[in-house]
Amino acid sequence: MRSLKRNLARQGVAEQVTIVEGHSFKPEVIAAVYRALDADQVGLLILDADADCKRDLDSYGAKLMDGCWLIIDDYGGPADNSKVMPTKTQVDELVNSGRLLPLGYYGFGTWVGRWQGIMPPRAR
Repeated sequence: MRSLKRNLARQGVAEQVTIVEGHSFKPEVIAAVYRALDADQVGLLILDADADCKRDLDSYGAKLMDGCWLIIDDYGGPADNSKVMPTKTQVDELVNSGRLLPLGYYGFGTWVGRWQGIMPPRAR
């Protein structure tokens, strides 16, 4: 955390950044994020933690602007990475449901895509 704060200060953006420490799924962290954002929405979300990206998207989806860029780590990678299979399954389900638009798969297991906040009408 110290290096993050030091780097933000060095770049002259520390006053523009609100750091919320804690686990993303804890109610007090979710509430703090919503308070910090107020009426603002998120244009870029990077998920690189545990293997429950759907939980985080469910928690913060209301704050993501339509078309928000998403970067999700551990979508692919070595078989011994226990986060790969649950992450891939959840992302693929969100893509199939129309909530995520895939743009590519890069590097060592990173999925890149966009949030589809406005659901298209169902065909009749």
